[in-house]
Formats: sequence, C-alpha cells, structure tokens
Amino acid sequence: MHEQPGGRLGPSAAIAGAVLLFVGTYFHPMGADPNVPLAAFTEYAADRHWVASHLMQLLGIASMMAALVLLSRSMMDGPAAEWATLGMTGAVASLAVASALQAVDGVALKFMVDGWMATAEPISSGVTRAPEP
Repeated sequence: MHEQPGGRLGPSAAIAGAVLLFVGTYFHPMGADPNVPLAAFTEYAADRHWVASHLMQLLGIASMMAALVLLSRSMMDGPAAEWATLGMTGAVASLAVASALQAVDGVALKFMVDGWMATAEPISSGVTRAPEP
C-alpha cells in the first residue's frame, strides 16, 4: 500500500484540533449561570484566560475542519465524490460559524464586560452593580 505524501496531516490535525478545543473549553469560565447576567459577566470580566481559551477553541475548530477538508480532498476522485463535496462545504461553513461565534463571544463580549466592570459601582456584598441607564 502506497501512502500519499502528507497523508498523516489530516489525522494529526483532527487529533490536535480536538485537544485544542478540549483545553480551550476547559479554561473557559463556566462557574456562573449564564442566565444570571450579573454573576456571569462578573466571572467573565475577572477571567485572565479569556483570550487564550477562545483562541484555543477557534484553532481547535479550524484544525478539525482542515482535517475534514483534507479527507474530502482525498475522496474527490472516488465513488464518494458527492459526499466529499458536501463534507468540504460543511467544514467551510462550520469554520465560518465558529469564527463568528468567537468574534462575538471571544472579542465583543469580553470588551463589553470589561467596560461594564470599569463603570460598575461596588455594593456591600462585594459584587459590583451595573451602572444605571
């Protein structure tokens, strides 16, 4: 059996992507209930690993999608060519959606909660209160 050059890149990218996504998600703050904005935003603002965790998540998804594109490319000349095209299209769309998620959650939300904390007033319980509108 003859192995294609770079034939291990896809599986390696899939494994590395899964590990990056797992580690990034592990470092993402998840202690506060996201349905309680005061608690969640306070936790997010205090998180020192916010940027790193979101970059790891994005790189993990990108690596896994690269693995799917490489797999699809290897299947293009065979009987599963239509499935390969569908898989490649899905991988590209998934990467676009993940990038939009990280732009909103990883950048815009952090910018917002940091600004909120900078203008918040401390209250007696040690938690901050959002500024009045």
